[in-house]
Amino acid sequence: GVTDGEAERWQLDSTGLTYLEGLGKADMGDGDTFADFLTYGLQTFPADRYGLIFWDHGAGAADGVCYDELTDNSLDMAEIYDALTAASGQANYRKFAMIGFDACLMADYEMAVHLQPFADYMIASEETEPGEGWNYRGWLPTLAKDPGADMETVSKLIVDAFLQSIDDAGYGEFGTLSVLNLNRLGALRTAVEAMGESLQGQIDGGNFNAISRIRQGQRSFGETDDAASDMIDLTVFADAFSQYDADGAAALKTALADVVVYNGYTSNLDDISGLA
Repeated sequence: GVTDGEAERWQLDSTGLTYLEGLGKADMGDGDTFADFLTYGLQTFPADRYGLIFWDHGAGAADGVCYDELTDNSLDMAEIYDALTAASGQANYRKFAMIGFDACLMADYEMAVHLQPFADYMIASEETEPGEGWNYRGWLPTLAKDPGADMETVSKLIVDAFLQSIDDAGYGEFGTLSVLNLNRLGALRTAVEAMGESLQGQIDGGNFNAISRIRQGQRSFGETDDAASDMIDLTVFADAFSQYDADGAAALKTALADVVVYNGYTSNLDDISGLA
């Protein structure tokens, strides 16, 4: 019943899906479309807690999320940040309990920094996501029964249900999903920037070739699906360059472990800390 090539608003409740209105053509990769969606939701459905889920193709820090196949446009980090900033001025706004990405490659440090002012938790995948995406039956009923359920507990259910659905499908695909406490991001941001400055000093001092060769040896997320993102796991990053800044690498890993409160991945993956 959904009109092809147009945007529509539907409401999901205990009786199923109910059509609300048609919006005609709309670019899902445009920041104004996203801002309008947020405003509509806050004004029409005021709540004690809000959650937000981006659903569709994701391409990480470089190319954003919600790729629109009609316009070849997608939401970049600046557009997401600007739309959330505008929404934060609405009368019914309050910080989101969680912002999730049912999309590929969005569990990256840069995205977390952009979302930190607007959400308590971020849920996203470092790797590409299998086509079936999140398993909403595995966690949404918990919120339906108890809208005040602890968000960290609900977030862990999201991860577990996602990985279970991959296993049940028998695809043997690569799957990762992690839960980040964005309220703890400050120490990680300090550590990442400090190590970045340290490596910049090494590059300026003539070690560019050596650092480049180390980076070339690291697996980039998305390579398993021919969609290399040029993003690597933060713990892998810290270990790879610890020879240049051992203290900085240790500080980064300690801060990262505090931010990533839950992390799951399929057994065919390793070196997954939860944030790229």
